[in-house]
Amino acid sequence: MVKFMDDEYVKLQIRTREFCSNSVSLSEEEKRTLLKDLLRAMCIEEDSKKRNQLEQMVALVRHSSEINTTGYHFFLGNTAYDAYGSGDAVFAEFLFRRAYELSSESDIYSNNLAYVLRKSRNNPLNSNEIIMLLLPGVQKHDPFCLINMGLLFALSLSEPDDWRTADDLFSLLPNSLVGAEDWWEELGKKGDLEGWLVHFFLLRHEKIDHSDLGSIKSLAQRLAQHIDGFPDWLAKDYI
Repeated sequence: MVKFMDDEYVKLQIRTREFCSNSVSLSEEEKRTLLKDLLRAMCIEEDSKKRNQLEQMVALVRHSSEINTTGYHFFLGNTAYDAYGSGDAVFAEFLFRRAYELSSESDIYSNNLAYVLRKSRNNPLNSNEIIMLLLPGVQKHDPFCLINMGLLFALSLSEPDDWRTADDLFSLLPNSLVGAEDWWEELGKKGDLEGWLVHFFLLRHEKIDHSDLGSIKSLAQRLAQHIDGFPDWLAKDYI
């Protein structure tokens, strides 16, 4: 069992008491830092009693800061995004999961949670959960959810029929990709084959006119070299 260090836990208790007694004098950055530190402690601590106490401290800080539900969801999402960007996928998953569980309008958080699960764990046991997280957005033809679901079938499940399902999912993408093409383009520029694969499918289904990652032929060649089981029926028209 992982436990947050007792002295650090005590320091958080003291900081929370001081904050709640004089929150007006603290800057917004200090408020956000305390809230983030409490959430990080919750992520690390597995002792149920201490986790409940930390949850109560989070509630006290939110109340003293007058952070409403919408603002809290926004805070969780931004903090999770920063955590993932800095390489802390465990904390990012924890935060996205809390945002998803607390939000009544949770499509964006369910997609982000599914993305982190798919990218950081890469475990077939997570596939059912990821599918259920993405399904509402897929049914609405949300571009990010459709792309994440397509990548799950192509790269995680990865059986021959799964590649055909992935191809079908990309064909369902709307003409407006609301920035999804840019997200995976940046991944591709960093050498992440997901970026190459997404832009290959986007070109294949004429969702974009061109890609800064290369032509559809050059992308197909790279994918065939780097992905075991990249289907011949996908590659043959372009190689």
